[in-house]
Amino acid sequence: MIIGAAVLIVIVASVASAAKSSRSSTPPSTAGSTTTTYAAPTPAAVAPTVAPSVPAAPAKPAPAKAITARDWAKIAKSPDAHVGESIVVYGQVKQFDAATGTDGFRANVDGVKHPVSYGYADYETNTVLASASADLSDLVEGDLFRAEVVVSGSVSYETTLGGTMTAPQLSITKITTIGTAK
Repeated sequence: MIIGAAVLIVIVASVASAAKSSRSSTPPSTAGSTTTTYAAPTPAAVAPTVAPSVPAAPAKPAPAKAITARDWAKIAKSPDAHVGESIVVYGQVKQFDAATGTDGFRANVDGVKHPVSYGYADYETNTVLASASADLSDLVEGDLFRAEVVVSGSVSYETTLGGTMTAPQLSITKITTIGTAK
């Protein structure tokens, strides 16, 4: 518990410091976002104003296991209780720009693949994904992906309206683009 609190303090301090230097940039719109875990007046209000921290992945994570939508709901509800679990997730990139940096992005995620309908895939859980080793250079906003990840816990960041958002954070070990919803 003390270690978790210390990590949260370090994250909050990093967010506050980076937010001061990034307030002059205008974050992009996240139109189409269906995140329902918070109330915000506009979709742009959920965009992080700082890059997600890149969690340290285990030296050799266990093989990623497939999970159900219910399994993912449990992890998303309490990510700190599932730290270190290797799982497979599917999702859609919602924000991958100068504000998030090159090593991480924000996406809506689930434990199962969702079909694309009318140019949109209905992934609901706002999630921060980061990688120190997986190649993210070809990934862009709107892409659909399959990722093998290790649960890193939860992360809090400041929204463009000055509020705080807390989301599950996943460390990517392997990612594959499986389409686009644009």
